Amino acid sequence: MNNTPKIIDTTPEQAAQVFSRNYIAIGFKLEAVHQYNHINGNPIYWRLRLKNSQTGKKKIWPMHVNNNGYYDLTEPDFFSDKKPIYRQSNIKNNPHEPVWIVEGESCTDALSEFGLVASTSGSWNSAVNADWSLLSGRKIRIWRDANGVGLKYAEQVTEILLNLGCSVKWVDIEKLNPPEGGDCVDWLIDHPDASREDIQKLPLINPPNQNKDNISADVPVNYPHFEVSGDSVFYCKDVKNSAWICSWLVIMALTRDSDGINWGRVLEFKDADNVLHRWTMPMGLLGGNGDELAKELLRLGLRISPGSQMRKLLVEYITNSETCERARCVLRTGWHEQCFVLPNKVFGSPDEIVLLQSDSHISTDYSSSGNLLDWKNNIASMCIGNSRLLFAVSLAFAAPLLKIVRGENGGFHLRGESSTGKTTALLVAASVWGGKSYVQNWRATDNGLEGLAAQHNDTLLILDELSQIDPKYAGEVAYMLANGQGKARASKNGSARHRLSWQLLFLSSGETSLASHMLEAGKKAKAGQEIRMIDIPADAGRSQGIFEELHSFSDGAVFSETLKINCDNYHGIAGDKFLEQLVLADGLALHTKIQNLQNEFIHLLPDSSHGQVKRAAQRFSLVAAAGELATEYGITGWEKGIAIQAAKRCLDAWLHSRDGGIGSHENEATLDQVRHFFQENSARFDVFDDETTYANRLIPHRCAGFRAGNGDFYVYPKTFSDEICKGLGSQKDVAKIVEKCEWLLLDCKKQTPYSSVWVPTQGKTIRLYHFSSKVIGESNNMISPQN
Repeated sequence: MNNTPKIIDTTPEQAAQVFSRNYIAIGFKLEAVHQYNHINGNPIYWRLRLKNSQTGKKKIWPMHVNNNGYYDLTEPDFFSDKKPIYRQSNIKNNPHEPVWIVEGESCTDALSEFGLVASTSGSWNSAVNADWSLLSGRKIRIWRDANGVGLKYAEQVTEILLNLGCSVKWVDIEKLNPPEGGDCVDWLIDHPDASREDIQKLPLINPPNQNKDNISADVPVNYPHFEVSGDSVFYCKDVKNSAWICSWLVIMALTRDSDGINWGRVLEFKDADNVLHRWTMPMGLLGGNGDELAKELLRLGLRISPGSQMRKLLVEYITNSETCERARCVLRTGWHEQCFVLPNKVFGSPDEIVLLQSDSHISTDYSSSGNLLDWKNNIASMCIGNSRLLFAVSLAFAAPLLKIVRGENGGFHLRGESSTGKTTALLVAASVWGGKSYVQNWRATDNGLEGLAAQHNDTLLILDELSQIDPKYAGEVAYMLANGQGKARASKNGSARHRLSWQLLFLSSGETSLASHMLEAGKKAKAGQEIRMIDIPADAGRSQGIFEELHSFSDGAVFSETLKINCDNYHGIAGDKFLEQLVLADGLALHTKIQNLQNEFIHLLPDSSHGQVKRAAQRFSLVAAAGELATEYGITGWEKGIAIQAAKRCLDAWLHSRDGGIGSHENEATLDQVRHFFQENSARFDVFDDETTYANRLIPHRCAGFRAGNGDFYVYPKTFSDEICKGLGSQKDVAKIVEKCEWLLLDCKKQTPYSSVWVPTQGKTIRLYHFSSKVIGESNNMISPQN
């Protein structure tokens, strides 16, 4: 049986006790178990420290969890043999604090107890094998041990950190009068009343031998090499010749996806305003001549030396820079296992660092401003009483629920005249996730909208002004967004390229509907497009445009402008709080809760509703459920039931304006087209049964059939198939629809849609479709057109 402790059964401290029991039996004591973490706080490995108080002997062992879940007294595999430094997450979480470097974890812990940011690579001979890149550009304070090896350690660390652009000072230990081998713990023991401020006021000196001409022999320098010094990166050809490559730029981590592909680099750099940027860059951009990489870095504010040779050196620097830090990359926002990923934000507790990687810096504005109370008081509360605003906010919360309930993609379109408040509703929805530039517009190519959709995976995509997209492509793009996949494309070698995919909800606005916009290009909207992008009248029917309740404001314009200002000041917090709750929730219980809320809404729908209406109502119900869930989480400040009421009001508005009401849109469209044909083409029908006037009558141009004296129509089969049924689907389906409303009269014997009819004026039997005069809304005593 394997007696090695397993992680699911044992804490690291308990495992350390098991491993140490033989040494403890001979006088050693387990003094500490030091945990080395990723920058996100997750453990990498531990270092066990044992000491025999009688002999003074020490034992330091590494310990990690192997792939089988058991603790091993070995180090894990480090990339390029570079090991992480101690207390990385504390360094990362305090980017503006100076970092105190000491020798050993015990000294680090001692300084950390005073609230100082401290670190170490471990023992005196560990400096050159450690990954110090996390400290790039930081202020450093080195408190060395008072002996020869302590001096060597300080010199090695200093040289490494100077090459990373750090500002390095040493504590002047000569003025502290330490004992031989004394360290910061000894000083703290001698000064029990010392405070954080006392430590910060210790005398500092410049490191000795700081000039390059006096580099310590313990840190050999090979040429050529790249060097980060001050605010720049240099290519050093030899000791006397160097070239400026770019402004300060460091590689923080290597990334790869869950399949071990799509490798990348995490770049950090500052622009001319000294603003820090982070970009998780795909390694694919390092191919070629580096132009694409340079363009993106220049766009983000990095200064780069001109010339193709300098660009090649920049690519070489990024390619060959090593770091032991690892991160898992994902290629789109949203759910990834139990975590939710946004640019620069990850919700949940992943096993390792998770970062969003893209060919360019994500343009979507997922920024935040203010706090939740500000958002509730200045935006959410002003939505109360306004069904379209309540619906827009609930829709923003609904997008992350799609995966949980396995819902389908789709969108809503606010249609109305200019200056009715549509854009305000979009900004209110956007305030859940980010700032005003979160709102995109329709003026983009389908390729561009594919990229936007991928950036909004599992969140809300907001598109303003439908009229800005070419009407020829509007229907196809609406289908694409709702179907969740971009176009299939071939690479240069003919193989299939990676196809973008997404899961999202979208909110659109415009002065016309999708169907009307498509009609400008001579295209007809289908029911599938109508369901994928549901058209809601923006006008709420209170003579105030989209608004129903102005909350004591003088008019809609003032109310709208106030909301816009508030959205600019308070945004991005509500979505974060919502995600924080979702990642903590039990998946099955959450799924059940959402379904119960959806069912509560669906029950408000008439039982006789067509399948198309029920399908659309499912999306309305998810929006209602999301609003109620956000309310239950304490995010909106609304009363229970308000989100359901708002969604029902918007559903009713859609049904009221919809062709077909709660029936089939296709049926209504079919009936409209059939009736329109007979109304517009009645002159194309020849005389059916009035033989007295037929002899002198000319045959109508493009004759469509015959018309009887009672007003009934007899239609040629070719006219029925090529003209009446054009664009409506199969002849059989059209015949069923018009027969159901008693416009088409079936053959009494055969029950077929066409009949073999004796036509008196022709003196023969002809196969025809028999339509009642009801088809044009006239009574059966209609007189024939020739009279």
